[in-house]
Amino acid sequence: MMKKIKISKTGGLVLLFLIISVLFPISKLFIYVKWDTFGKLVTSEAFITASKNSLLVASISTVLSVLIAYILAYTLNRINIKFKKFFKIVFVLPMLIPSVSHGLGLINLFGNNGIISRYFDFNIIGPIGIIIGSIMYSFPVAFLMLDDGFKYIDNNMYYVSKSLNLNNFQIFKNVTLVYLKKSILSSIFTVFTMIFTDYGVPIAVGGKFNTLPVFLYKEVIGLLDFSKGTMIAMFLLIPAIISFLVDTFVKDYNSENTGNKDYYSSNKVLSIFLPISPPRASSSRTKCPLEEPPTLGLQGIIAIESTLTVKITVSRPRRAAAKAASHPACPAPITTISYSPA
Repeated sequence: MMKKIKISKTGGLVLLFLIISVLFPISKLFIYVKWDTFGKLVTSEAFITASKNSLLVASISTVLSVLIAYILAYTLNRINIKFKKFFKIVFVLPMLIPSVSHGLGLINLFGNNGIISRYFDFNIIGPIGIIIGSIMYSFPVAFLMLDDGFKYIDNNMYYVSKSLNLNNFQIFKNVTLVYLKKSILSSIFTVFTMIFTDYGVPIAVGGKFNTLPVFLYKEVIGLLDFSKGTMIAMFLLIPAIISFLVDTFVKDYNSENTGNKDYYSSNKVLSIFLPISPPRASSSRTKCPLEEPPTLGLQGIIAIESTLTVKITVSRPRRAAAKAASHPACPAPITTISYSPA
């Protein structure tokens, strides 16, 4: 028997709002479409040029935005610096500014008669200006996604990887990327959709470099051609639909916070590939009096697979194990550790 789907009052109101504000306007737009002109539109030189320009600037801006966002998120989560909350607010603030304001600000600084460009023989009108403005507008979104993803990484994995002498690239590939896979994919598609469908930055600093949103704006507002504008809008919906499907079907490899202590790299120079150096242990009144730590003679075998299943077998010398057992302040002997995150 099929289970009955129950919708709460709040869910029903949200669904009704989406139908009225989203589905109804979109369905009404198709009334104005003249489908006999669809082939003429997609084969026109203006549409092909605008599509290529949109894909070019959106691809470059997405790569740079996600890279900058990763570096900033790594800095706040893996390097022990002060004023983290302040920096997080500063990194998120550009998201609250309309995209057209980023373009106008760039024109005032680096335009044909800008405050800075008037002293130098250059300006950013064109694709370079669109890329810079798009990065300023979109990277805070990727930063929030990656910053949240870092909080769900099991920090014990870094200590285990370091104890087994894995290099930084192996740790980055087998630990960081596995946990951040969903966050990175979601941020890439989200940022690409934002840039691909934005017209504020291109219309402000694009100049004669037309993109699809600017092409749509000119057709609808300038020529009042709602049929052509609707067909262009259909192409702008494609990245949004793909982004929604990817975000829905990509599974998160770590659905709950492990509650481990924060892991900070001792390397103050930012490294993308996570330099592993465990922080110093905090001092306590009771210390282990052994000259040799009970972990002497550690032998480990680790297998990090795509499912992130880790099994470590630890053997200790009998002498070290006996000494550790005689002192409560020392860690107890370990035989086997099995780790399999959800």
